[in-house]
Amino acid sequence: MRYTAILLFFALFISVTACSENAKEKSAPNNAASADSVLSTNGIHKAEIIKFVDVPEYTYIFVKSADKEFWLAVTTTKVQKGESIYFTKPLEMRDFHSSTLDTTFQSILFVSSIAHTADALTQAKNGKNAGMTGMVSPHGKMEGGGQGSQKGNKSPDVKVEKNAGETTVAEIFEKSEDLSGKEITLKGKITKFLPDIMGKNWLHIQDGTNFQGTGDLVATTKESFNVGDVVTIKAKLETNIDYGYGYKYNVILQDAVKVK
Repeated sequence: MRYTAILLFFALFISVTACSENAKEKSAPNNAASADSVLSTNGIHKAEIIKFVDVPEYTYIFVKSADKEFWLAVTTTKVQKGESIYFTKPLEMRDFHSSTLDTTFQSILFVSSIAHTADALTQAKNGKNAGMTGMVSPHGKMEGGGQGSQKGNKSPDVKVEKNAGETTVAEIFEKSEDLSGKEITLKGKITKFLPDIMGKNWLHIQDGTNFQGTGDLVATTKESFNVGDVVTIKAKLETNIDYGYGYKYNVILQDAVKVK
């Protein structure tokens, strides 16, 4: 089992109804300062759960570790207020906005998994999964978006006409092996933009076409883009890229730039 920490995405796209530990009620999370002491040290970290918010597929956990209080995000797992959890290699995302909770986390740590004992984390590193929960990725179903693109993740109202010399999203996926390593030009609509994740900006682009149900393409860039804009970009197409931290792509565009 590959054990790595997640941003992800970010995350970014959950339909949530927050519930407290003992009663289902809407509850916006409180913000907390950045967990610098956790981020600056390696190894296994122990934290005590102050409260948590369960949403479909994910759990936000507000914890205290040493003299710091901060938020963690992990795939849905049963936790209890007051219990201790263990995690390692967190990845921080600052100013992370949850549109469904209508809350901006000043700082939140995405972790690949948590455990109820330190031994369970050690076992996970050795390929054993006992006592572990699953993985969170900002490019997955959270309100951020890994695994490259996903089937069905396309907007039905997107329809962008291809110009001469351009390649469609469908063609990119269908001919990805032949196009790998080549620069391509693509015109499409920006459906997600995730800045400053692992030293890169990330965008999702669609043009209304799809190959076998896949019509959402991920690209890295140093430039800024606005969600909803229709743009033409140039980028290098690469296949089977694994950055770690839950960012693994069958097809991805690298270092996209706007075509003026």
